This record gives sequence, structure tokens and C-alpha cells, in this order.
Amino acid sequence: MKKLVCILLALIMLCACGNNAEEPQNDLPDENASSLPASENSEQPESSVSESESGENTFLDDTAITYLGTVDETEIYKKAVETGEMRPDIVYGKDGVLNSVVEVSATEYWIIDKEENFLIEHPFYDVSFWENEIRGCYKGDWYRYTFIDGKFELDVVEKAGEFELVSGYRYTEEYENYIPILYNYVDYLPNFGLADKDGNIIFEPIFAYVLSIPFEDRVIGVTNNGSRNDGSYMFTTLFDFDKNIICTYSDIFFYKFDDGSYIGLANYYGYGENWGHILKDENGNILEIGSRFIDKNGNVLSPCFDLFSIEEFSNYGTYEEIIENHLDETIYFTDENGNESKITIKDYLVTE
Repeated sequence: MKKLVCILLALIMLCACGNNAEEPQNDLPDENASSLPASENSEQPESSVSESESGENTFLDDTAITYLGTVDETEIYKKAVETGEMRPDIVYGKDGVLNSVVEVSATEYWIIDKEENFLIEHPFYDVSFWENEIRGCYKGDWYRYTFIDGKFELDVVEKAGEFELVSGYRYTEEYENYIPILYNYVDYLPNFGLADKDGNIIFEPIFAYVLSIPFEDRVIGVTNNGSRNDGSYMFTTLFDFDKNIICTYSDIFFYKFDDGSYIGLANYYGYGENWGHILKDENGNILEIGSRFIDKNGNVLSPCFDLFSIEEFSNYGTYEEIIENHLDETIYFTDENGNESKITIKDYLVTE
């Protein structure tokens, strides 16, 4: 009997051990559980790194935004905004035809950083960036901003409209009854016109330089007849105050003496027919390259000659110096028959 009880107790103990082996052990790690703390294993917010990168790509892919450069680790961009409005722009004539003003879409360009913060408080119609400077025009005004201490500071502003002539312009004394005006259509090339004392516009600002008035009924204006990217392809036009063109050359100069007499000099440098910038005479023939003396009505008074044959001019002398110091100097040229001929400047002095 005693032996039977021992056997039964042994069987009960074996069953109990089998049941305990099937229960999980709480002190062992779950192989599917994260090893990070609960706070670090939670979902990322919407402003995640991946979404930030997506937003950055959208900014860079925007065709209205153009990268200009970097200053002091600040990336500079311009953003084009269509306003739906119109603004004036200039169309350059060719072959002696005057420039004209047209209306174009007033696209505005704002200067921004990578976060699209505005770096300048107003937009531009035309703008350029160079090293640490922003230059551009807006509504005829011209601006230059310089990047200093993390922001753009206004350096220069040139306002459209009337301006005061300074010494150095030809015939400054002739502006007693007129007011020069200017307007900036593009960021690096101001255009000039003329108004009367009451502010009435006589000539729109379509000329590359300040107009000169050598006579009370004559005006000289320099037009840019080439690309707006190159101001060297220019012609000079002599016209009256009714805007009738009298003659056009590469440049025109009148030297007036105290007694009212004058010397008129016109030069054509011949930019080349293949460039599309040519001048023709009244018969439709391309002008002969060289210089000639003219009167204020555009009449050619002399044969065509080489102005550079005057030594002082070839050494960078001015027209004033040539006429003042070389009135009696002999100028040699070859005539249409191939014969060598000569003239002097004073032979073409015009008296009124």
C-alpha cells in the first residue's frame, strides 16, 4: 500500500511539471518587439524629413523661379509673377530707323531666398545679379542694391522723368528752354528724351544718349539699332522738331563759331551689310565708309575722306580739337576717278 501511494505521488508531480513548461516566460524578450523606447518608435509628424525634401524639390522645379547666385551662404533667386497688366518697352530700329515704344506684358520679378522670403521690398521689370549686387529697373526707375550684413541695401536709385544736366554733355547751354528726361526699360541701358519747360514731352525717351540741340530748329539723337545686349551698333540721326529725319550717320557733329558760322562733320563707319545695320544715301546706295562735311540740312558739301589721316585724331583727339587746330590742314583723298585730291576743313565753313 505504501508503495502504491509513492507511485501515485510521482505521477502527479510529472503532470504538474508538464503544464508549467507550456506557459510563456515573461522575462524573455519578444523577437517581434522593437528595441527602441516607446517614444522613439512612434509615427513621424507630417513635417517629416522626406516631406521637407519633397517641398524643396517643388521649389526648385518651379519654372517661375530662377537661381541667381549665392552671397554669404544665402542663395538668391528671382521669381516671375504675371500681373496681367502692361508696361512700356522699347523696340530698336535698324538702318537709321528711329526706336519706338510698345506695350508688353508687365511680368514682375521678385528677389527671394530659398524659403521664398522677400529680400527686396519691391519687384523689377528687368533685373540682373552680379557678385553681391542686384541691379534692375521698375516703372522707369533704376536701382542698385548691395548685399551687406545679410541683407540687400539700396545703393543707387535713378528716378524716371526729368533730370539735371551735368557738365560734360555737349551743348548743355542749348537746354535753356528744354528739359532732358529719361526712362529705364531694361536694367543697364537708360533711354533719353526731351520735354519743354511745362513738362510736355517733345521726344519720347527712345534715344541712347542725351539729345543735343546744335541749332534752334535741329536735334541730334543717338539710337541703338543693334541688340539691346550691345550698345556699340549705333546710328546718329539729325532731325527737326517735327521729328522729320534729315540725315543719319554713325555720328554727326557741328562746331559753331562765335559769328554764327559752323563746320558740320558726318562719319559712317560701315558696320557691314551682313550684320543688317547699314545706311544708304538718297539714291538707295550703301553709304561710302568715311567722313564728309555737311550742312544743317543734311546736304553733303565735300567728297568722302579718311578722318584718321589727321594725325591728331588718330591719336584720340576730339572733333573740337581737330576743327580748332586744323582748319588749314590739308586732307588728302582719292577721288572717284582714282586721282589724289586734297581739301581743307575751312573750305567747308558754312555761314548763315
